[in-house]
Amino acid sequence: MTDAELIARQAKQIEELRDERDDLKERVQRARLPIICIGGPLNDNKLGYTREQMGPFQRILNELGDA
Repeated sequence: MTDAELIARQAKQIEELRDERDDLKERVQRARLPIICIGGPLNDNKLGYTREQMGPFQRILNELGDA
C-alpha cells in the first residue's frame, strides 16, 4: 500500500468517525428530551414522576452528559 493510499484510507476513516460522533451526539440530545420532559419554561416534571422514579432518570442523564 502506498503512502497516498494509506493517507486516503485514514482520511476516510476520520471522516466516518466524525459522522458517527455527530450522529451519536444528536441521538444523545434526543434521548435527553423525554427524560427532562420540559413542559414550560422550566423543568416542571409534567408527567409527575416520584423522587424514586426520578433517581434512575437522573443517573441516565448524568451518564449521557451534555451533548
